This record gives sequence, structure tokens and C-alpha cells, in this order.
Amino acid sequence: MSLTKVGNNLSGNYFYNTQKTALKISGTIDKLGNLTINEFNGTGSITGIFKGQMTNNKITGNWSKPDGSKTMPFSISEALNNQSTASSKSTDVSNWTGTYTDKFGTTLKLTGPASDGAVKFELVQGSSNCAELTEGIAYLEKAGFAIYSEENVGTLKFTYNNGEIELSEVDFSHGASCGSYDGYYKKKKK
Repeated sequence: MSLTKVGNNLSGNYFYNTQKTALKISGTIDKLGNLTINEFNGTGSITGIFKGQMTNNKITGNWSKPDGSKTMPFSISEALNNQSTASSKSTDVSNWTGTYTDKFGTTLKLTGPASDGAVKFELVQGSSNCAELTEGIAYLEKAGFAIYSEENVGTLKFTYNNGEIELSEVDFSHGASCGSYDGYYKKKKK
């Protein structure tokens, strides 16, 4: 789960490990840490509701279907606390910032941290047969590995190693004449 708090508003997305398809979430939190977060499917319908309490960077409560027919307890805690103090350069996504290209001329721009443990990206393919732009936010799963997943679009996996990004896709949708983003992207020198 990636969750951002701005004032009393909460937003982000999360996915189940078995599905890797992001569900959008949005909600509010009060001054006492009480929160309500709605979960949305790809068509914008509410598919679940998280109600709970935030204490010391941990959220506990109950998830339910919108009609209340099914409830389950949940607990969310910050996953990257230990990694953020690690000395490995690949843990800090700011090292990923830059422009990369693959052998086919596809451009990958990483425009810096979107938040702690996330990096903004833009992928551009262009030829006489194909013009495609994909942009979003990839979330750090572990040091050197981030994932972007969007319902009805697919999943992109980013692996960073010494100024090179290996990009692999899972069930990713492209334009009719556009090829895969799979491959190795080398960082351009300034």
C-alpha cells in the first residue's frame, strides 16, 4: 500500500500480492487519528471501506464491503523504516533520477522521488508506426526494486543496478504497433 496524507485527506493505492493490480484509495483522517478510507475498482465504484485508527505510523481497524456484508481486521505499518537507513545507494530512489534509453531508442525518464519509497517515471516510445507515452509512480518494494501496477493496463517492474534499469512488464497493454518496454535502459551521461 502507498498512502499519502495531505492535511486531513488520504490518498494512494494498494494491491494484493496475488493480483498485482492497483486499487485506488481515498479518505480522511481527523486530529485524533480516526480514519475512513474508501477502496475503488477501475470503474470508480467503491469496493471496500477501511475504518480504523492511526497511532505511531501504524493503522489498525476493520475493512468491510460497502454493504457491510463482510468484514476483516487489518493492520498497516510503515514497511520502509529499516531500509531507509540502510547504506545501500540503491535504497535511495533519488539515485535513480535521470534519463535512460534502451537499444531501440525507447526513453525512460525518472524524475525523482514522488514520496518516500516511490519514484515518478515517464516512458516514451516513438517511431513511424508507434507513439506511446506511459507515466506514473513506481513504488519501492525492496532495495533496488520498484513496481508500477494499474488495473486494466498491467504491471511494470523496475530493477536498479549501478546506473542501469532493467524493466520487465507483466500483461502490459500497448498501442497496436508499439513493442514491449522489456529490456535494459542505460543512464545517459550529462
